[in-house]
Amino acid sequence: MNSLSRALFTTFIFLILLPISISGCSETRFVAHTIKSMGRDSGPRPYKLGSPYKIAGQWHVPRVEMGYNKIGIASWYGPNFHGKYTANGEVYNKHAYTAAHKTLPLPSVVKVTNLENGRFIKVRINDRGPFVGNRIIDLSYAAAKSLDMDKKGLAKVQVELMQEETLALFENIPGAPSYAQLFPKPAPKPSAINTAHRPTIKPDKQIFIQAGAFSNAKNANKARSALASFAPQDMVRVSQAFVNGESLYRVRVGPFSSKEQANQLLAQVAQYGHNHAQIIHD
Repeated sequence: MNSLSRALFTTFIFLILLPISISGCSETRFVAHTIKSMGRDSGPRPYKLGSPYKIAGQWHVPRVEMGYNKIGIASWYGPNFHGKYTANGEVYNKHAYTAAHKTLPLPSVVKVTNLENGRFIKVRINDRGPFVGNRIIDLSYAAAKSLDMDKKGLAKVQVELMQEETLALFENIPGAPSYAQLFPKPAPKPSAINTAHRPTIKPDKQIFIQAGAFSNAKNANKARSALASFAPQDMVRVSQAFVNGESLYRVRVGPFSSKEQANQLLAQVAQYGHNHAQIIHD
């Protein structure tokens, strides 16, 4: 067999085995993968937000919503779109864990929970849609199958943007917004805490605002620096904790002498993008 024949034979075998390799990936392995592996075979992932657009008489305004958390109807799309281009220029792969959304940035990461059976997965948004009725997300075939909604076609779901994973994606994509751009410094407000007159805190009654918990220390320190731009620096801290054997970095402001005092700053912390910030006792 000459070199040309060998090359043609090798190419033929590769094309035969490729679809088998793709379809053989187990559902469990896909769910367990990190965000990098969720889009490993989907090609380039340029950042795209886009201008407001109108479809079927309705306007849609793409925007970055780091606190996005909505309930609605999910559908899925597959065979007729497999191999075609998505809204951000990727090649759609029905076997990858991706989805279409009308307004979230491309790409971004969301957690989708099937409220009918409790199953959930994380998918990467790389396309626009769906534009039918009250549907809020259009899943790939693989994602729909993992949520056990591929046969039914539709399901009631909760869609929540994963802030940490989305920020991690943005860090590696030219043109994507930075943390500082997403969370600009708010204007000082009269409600800021005056540290010079802060009462003494009793060790047995410490009250904090927990802005968030991160698995990545770098992201936690970014959040700490951002909060310290308007909160007293000596009250913003990062502490490490272990939950179910995993390391978490908690970003907190405090301690405060009373819940009322903590509430004065809670609104500013939430306004800064930490929508899940809450008052805790520790």
